[in-house]
Amino acid sequence: MASQRIVVLLFIASSLFRPLLGVDVQDVCELRIHDGAPVGSKMTMNEALEQQVRKSKNCFGQLEPDIDWFDFDTTRSIFVTRSIVPFAGLESDKATLHLMCPSNQMNSVSFTIQITRKNRHPPQFSLEEYHFYAPVSLPIGAEVGRVVVVDHDPVVYNSQYQLVLLGKQKQFSVEKNGSVIVKAPLNGLPLYRSTRLRLLAIDFGSPQLFSSVNLTITPVTVSEMKEIRVNVANSKYQIYEWDGPDYGIADRVRITVQRQGNVIYEKEVDGHQNIHMAQMPLQSASDYTLRLTAIDVDGETPSDEHRFSVLHRVLQCDGVCSGGGLPMCYNGKFHRVEQYNDDDGLHCLCFDGYSSAQCEHKESCKAEHAVDVYGEIDWPRISVNETASVLCPFGSDGERIQRICRWDRKQQLAIWEAVADHDVCRKQSSVLVHLGVLANYAEKSANSVSGVEAVQRFISTMLSYQHLLQMSLLPTLILRLLSTLFK
Repeated sequence: MASQRIVVLLFIASSLFRPLLGVDVQDVCELRIHDGAPVGSKMTMNEALEQQVRKSKNCFGQLEPDIDWFDFDTTRSIFVTRSIVPFAGLESDKATLHLMCPSNQMNSVSFTIQITRKNRHPPQFSLEEYHFYAPVSLPIGAEVGRVVVVDHDPVVYNSQYQLVLLGKQKQFSVEKNGSVIVKAPLNGLPLYRSTRLRLLAIDFGSPQLFSSVNLTITPVTVSEMKEIRVNVANSKYQIYEWDGPDYGIADRVRITVQRQGNVIYEKEVDGHQNIHMAQMPLQSASDYTLRLTAIDVDGETPSDEHRFSVLHRVLQCDGVCSGGGLPMCYNGKFHRVEQYNDDDGLHCLCFDGYSSAQCEHKESCKAEHAVDVYGEIDWPRISVNETASVLCPFGSDGERIQRICRWDRKQQLAIWEAVADHDVCRKQSSVLVHLGVLANYAEKSANSVSGVEAVQRFISTMLSYQHLLQMSLLPTLILRLLSTLFK
């Protein structure tokens, strides 16, 4: 009887109230609740039903037919369970919500009731936070950036979601596809002063689950560099390319290469440049990132990180080089592999010890004055992979010591190799020992001809080497020998 009275009242009301919106809606309206939901649980409206209810706020709601296990809460404009939800698998039921509003208006919305599996997976953002740079010259309706959301729930309606942008601002809105859109002019915003917002992703499962993420938007005068690409990246050299910004003009571009969070290469180039070659000895790996920062007088706008891998393989092509290197190749226009060419001319990959764009300059080790166990030696300036040969400081005439000038790949520098310990030259210590032994011999044989001749020969030989005169003990030992002979 109660249900019959409700139907009669609704029939009378429908004749008195003018329809606010037609009962026919383009999208199917659905109401969901998971099986086993406790009493008082909020039921989930799909997007179409939620829009219809939102349009009819401050209206009294009445369900038809009268369903005993849930009801519509007019005060909060939500559906709430009044008893334990029936088991899953119950066939979808249908109902109509009549919303009677002021000014004799009524909106009737038909919907289906679905008892579903419990929603267990909230939607997830692809990043922990987002930072977009919005040129102040962007027109209304332009996209500032786009967020990516994924819901891994296997049930289709549990994986559907909506995006909500929180925060006190009127310049931006978020679309269903994740696009952040300009909805008011930006030219009044302070440049390079960030606005921090909160973005929600709410699914339509039961219970409704959500995720949130920080969204930072910075007004700028120049947008980020576009179409960043790595043309070549091997263990010897790398070539990066990019397109200019869509908005504004960059005075300079900063190129930053990182690996595992550490900056391994950074350089600023002219803002009109769109290709750059770096000769960095990189290891073969896949965890490198490239970032380009557009710089003008007002501030800096960095791009997203571009991940790339370094390969050991080096491209080969025909080109022009001196005898000190091979052509440095890259992927040129029309998908041709050709020799890299810039303002410095054609570039070559130099052999060890050669430098300059065409590898015509051969590096060398600088002249060096060294003091070691062999005495003081002046090494002349020589080219890489050549050997210097100088007379020994101590020893017989014609004895020479040698030293190689080699190329250090790690330092990219020509360096002297250490002198081998087994070289032919006599060490200072051995000369002093010999002199001491001779002094003792001369003291014992001072009156013999052989003793005098031995001392004479040794002193004559030693005095022929200038380095010996600089030894602190040598004058003392010579005086000892002379005093022994003439005492």
